[in-house]
Amino acid sequence: MRKTVLERKTTLGNEYYTPDELSIGSLCFVDPLLYKAVCWFQDEKSYRHATEFIDKKGLTIACDLMSLVSGVPSPKHLGLAIYLYNEFGSKHLVKDMHCMGYSISYPELRMFLSCAATKAIEQQQITTSGGLVAEM
Repeated sequence: MRKTVLERKTTLGNEYYTPDELSIGSLCFVDPLLYKAVCWFQDEKSYRHATEFIDKKGLTIACDLMSLVSGVPSPKHLGLAIYLYNEFGSKHLVKDMHCMGYSISYPELRMFLSCAATKAIEQQQITTSGGLVAEM
């Protein structure tokens, strides 16, 4: 069973987000009342429609607030670090974004990438011809 954000430690440890949780439209990380409050701060229309559709601006601000309060990086922070590293390959860019509070730290990113690679390797099988096939 997954812990709530405020029950977690300040780092992800061995627990990472699922691909569904990494999508920008996921509300699983953010407290619904915080999300509505952020939408209310934006404008009345966002507040009235906060439960009907996902306001991405409000959701990202709420994710930042939850991460600052709890110390646990949100799926947005992990996803942004992965994107920046894959797109630009820059350790310094990830570090700078972490210092500004927008992504996870570079060592946490490397640990995540290692865990993801290990999981992918575990799901592969060697065929009789010596090739690798991923299990589905």
